[in-house]
This record gives sequence, structure tokens and C-alpha cells, in this order.
Amino acid sequence: LDLLLWPDASAISRCPGRTLERRRHLFIRLQTARRFLAGHLEHAPTLESLSALVSVTRCHLVRVYRAAFGVTPLDDHLRMRMAH
Repeated sequence: LDLLLWPDASAISRCPGRTLERRRHLFIRLQTARRFLAGHLEHAPTLESLSALVSVTRCHLVRVYRAAFGVTPLDDHLRMRMAH
């Protein structure tokens, strides 16, 4: 959970967006998804519910999540469960 509080600054730069403000806004939304995953370790949420939480499409969520964190949301959830 330390990564949730103090992310790598390069993760923000890997988010798509024309301006730094847009990249930061998207990164905050991705952090919301990551916190949701960390808080629901007992079962894997669907991509539909996760994408609705951050107000993006499923495909866009997977694409930008992978760009920012290096893994897909469900792979990250699995990694969190294994670490727990």
C-alpha cells in the first residue's frame, strides 16, 4: 500500500494527456481504481465496475493502467492478493 501513497513520479508522466494537469487528473482516477482493488482483495471486481468507478471505458482503463503501472488492473489485483 506504500505505492498507493507515494507513487513513482514517472507514472504520472506515462499517463496520456496533452497537459500535465490532464495527466495528473487521469493518474488520480487510476489511483482511485488501485485503492478500490486494494480494498477488495477477497474477490476480483469486474472491469465494468472498475471502469465505471473511474468513468472511462474498459479498453481505455486497461490501456492507461498498464501505461502508468506496468500491469493490467486485474493482474495488479492478483499481485496484491498474493502479497497479502
